Amino acid sequence: SLAPDHVDNLVWYGDIMSRIGNYEKAIEALQTACQISPLRIDLVIQLAELFVKANDHELAKIEIARAVSFDHVSSGDLRRAAHIAMVIDDIELAKTALEKAIDLSLEVSAELYYELAIIYQKQGCLEKALEAVQTAINNSPNQVDMYLVQSDLQESLDRPQAAMASLERALRITEGATTRISLAEDGGKNDRPDWLRVDDSIFTIHKRFALLLHRINDFNLAFYHAEKALEQ
Repeated sequence: SLAPDHVDNLVWYGDIMSRIGNYEKAIEALQTACQISPLRIDLVIQLAELFVKANDHELAKIEIARAVSFDHVSSGDLRRAAHIAMVIDDIELAKTALEKAIDLSLEVSAELYYELAIIYQKQGCLEKALEAVQTAINNSPNQVDMYLVQSDLQESLDRPQAAMASLERALRITEGATTRISLAEDGGKNDRPDWLRVDDSIFTIHKRFALLLHRINDFNLAFYHAEKALEQ
């Protein structure tokens, strides 16, 4: 028989209850598991995910904040916590989690910096976002998504020439299919949360070029990129 106070059994039971939609029983099981093993950050994060499924964002926020506050938390756990924080629209908590994840990482993670750049961008901290995405690019220079975000930031900062330089790099990588890597495709495009997805198609890149060139009154080149976009 299964020991009702064994953490693995509680996690298993909670997973079963969650799968059948009985979130109340699932939460009860995970809360008990967290009481038995209070230092298991993975359980705290699982509990937060259950609160999200149960549409209790306030309790989810409490659990995520608790996970972020642990001294022995890993960068992977913090990244997962940040993603949950974004689901419940707590961008400040997500930022705190990612900043701590970066501080604790033994190596520079392009994805962590990219995700932090997106959050800074959403908060209107454009220079900090630009610095973060540049760090990401320095460590993973063939990811189209990063250059598109960089271009958006440069345009928002009224630096059209720098914005076009980022688009040019994105276009070169996209056209060179053998070297093209997309963050959106890394691990499966559909697996990434919506707030991290960037349309990096050739059509979109040419469209961005056309709009940017039109803005600075370079109509001939804008027309060229508009035609290129329509060819896709």
